[in-house]
Amino acid sequence: GKWPFIRCDLFQNECNLHCSALYAQADVAAGESLIISYGELTPSSFLVKYGALPYQHLVHANMTDSVNLWIPPSMVPDKETDNLRCIALEKAGYPLDEFRRGGMRLVFLPGDDDSSGNHVLARFVQGAELGFRQFFLLSRIADETAVQFNIMTGRVRCNFSSAELCHLLVILVDYNIELLTSSSTPSSSEFNGATSAADIERSNDTQLSSSEAAALLGRVCQRETLAKWRHAFCRRYECSSHVDVNRMVLMETPDALNNGHGGCRICGKTWPLLACSRCKWRGRQAAMYCSNVHQKCDWKNHKHECRAEGTIMVN
Repeated sequence: GKWPFIRCDLFQNECNLHCSALYAQADVAAGESLIISYGELTPSSFLVKYGALPYQHLVHANMTDSVNLWIPPSMVPDKETDNLRCIALEKAGYPLDEFRRGGMRLVFLPGDDDSSGNHVLARFVQGAELGFRQFFLLSRIADETAVQFNIMTGRVRCNFSSAELCHLLVILVDYNIELLTSSSTPSSSEFNGATSAADIERSNDTQLSSSEAAALLGRVCQRETLAKWRHAFCRRYECSSHVDVNRMVLMETPDALNNGHGGCRICGKTWPLLACSRCKWRGRQAAMYCSNVHQKCDWKNHKHECRAEGTIMVN
């Protein structure tokens, strides 16, 4: 109830804690409703700042959280068997010992606040991919001659197929999805291996504390963001993803994304999912979408498969 002290350029209260200050530019009548904007924050940032996560964050068509990608220890070259690759990677600035211990992320992927309905992540895939493509080329793909050339010149020259690189990217994303759905803490084992739909249902349990419920919602945002990156990389290299349930996929879909329905054909999210009602009515595998917005984005392509006329209908 006290106006916070102003120290430097931050608002702080008497306990020296950061806090928010509200001010009005006009008189506010008693009983008048106010709309307060929390600003444009990714779900994780909102959760850390306010200790809760609004449901609107989860169901927004373009929900994309900021995520860290941790490298699987099995993908880090061994010094005894691949010393040349280790020399090249360390010279390029990759902290291999930290990667092996899990003490440093490989890359940070920023969240996307775009709400225009465009193909999400499109502007990030090209740039973010460069952050770890060199790592995969030197650690797994390049031959000995190419690695030696890199050590001498700092440049990477080698031939590789798009499917080969996509395979490694999918392994990387799937490893991080598994990190979300497992825990070494016995007390938290009940939360292991869940899908996003299961986490949403569990968060509604009245026996859970508010912090546990918020953590489950935060995990949904992280998992669905990783699912979107997985789908974006597969589309980038023209490979099948977990969305393509009727096609032979590049790799087995992780249990956390395997809901039996695939995912949104536009962004790859596995929750929430809506089915094209005309597909279901015709008794065929229904096209799935996370929202009406993305169904409309895909209608130009899907209408030829659906063979329906008229307006779009969603269950």
